[in-house]
Amino acid sequence: MKTTFPTLGLALLLTLLTACMVDQEPAENVTKLDVRDNRPASVTPPAPQPPTEQIITAGVPAGYKMVWHDEFDGGPLPDPAKWGYQKGGYGWMAKELQNYQEADPENVRVADGILTITARKEKLDRGNYSSTRLVTNDLVELGFGYYEIRAKFPAGDGLRSSFWMVDGDIAKKGWPMAGEIDLVEHYGRVPNVVGAAVQTDNNSYAKGNQLGGTRELPTATSEFHVYSCLWTNRRLEFAVDGEVYWTYAPKAEDGLKAFPFVSKSYLAATLAVGGQRGPQGPVDDSIFPASLEIDYVRVYQP
Repeated sequence: MKTTFPTLGLALLLTLLTACMVDQEPAENVTKLDVRDNRPASVTPPAPQPPTEQIITAGVPAGYKMVWHDEFDGGPLPDPAKWGYQKGGYGWMAKELQNYQEADPENVRVADGILTITARKEKLDRGNYSSTRLVTNDLVELGFGYYEIRAKFPAGDGLRSSFWMVDGDIAKKGWPMAGEIDLVEHYGRVPNVVGAAVQTDNNSYAKGNQLGGTRELPTATSEFHVYSCLWTNRRLEFAVDGEVYWTYAPKAEDGLKAFPFVSKSYLAATLAVGGQRGPQGPVDDSIFPASLEIDYVRVYQP
């Protein structure tokens, strides 16, 4: 059975990751101890205790059952019944530098229970980098539920690893109106920080006002960790190894412009090079080949 590993870390200011991110809602509640003492006056009452931090923990909610998963026990390529490919990508909206390849074993493989997506420096028809974007659209689309992956990220200037969900009707609705849930993002330029974000009509990286949260995680590039998102009809909770670090819950009156996440979405796993998202700077070509590793993907619903 695959296991998870606890982590330590403190929240890091989101501006370390990108100046356009703004924290929406902290994930900590502070509970003050109410000390009452009814003993005789001759007994000295205990001294009041300082406030204690209540840690919000995540996990598979009670009553939820697994409805889709991939343990990557096959190979040598991802299961075609579960994953497809989005080709191209040079430029696109984020101005990334890689070209996404289809079923190229140099860029994607499954072995020993691990999915590996590899970015390489190589001269192509367009650009100088190759990688893979795996997607489940046209195969499976899922809605409200608890999503988790277990992954390890590559370090290096210019890399962006991500796992995300986007509305299956994005071709009709357009981006970012359709909504995008970035379950986890990791920028190789800031190797000890992981984060999550949302893309909506009101807030997106393209507008320079993306909303998201981050978490310091010193072993993000050396150890596997579990990254999760609990998606309900009113809120999104993002966690690392069962500890929530950011919650997105806009006001109901803000409507679909703030919370478009009401339709089924497909899943995507990517390793991108360069682009306009996250901390900026030149790509360090000495880091290639660089690989994102995913142990499993699991989805639970009530």
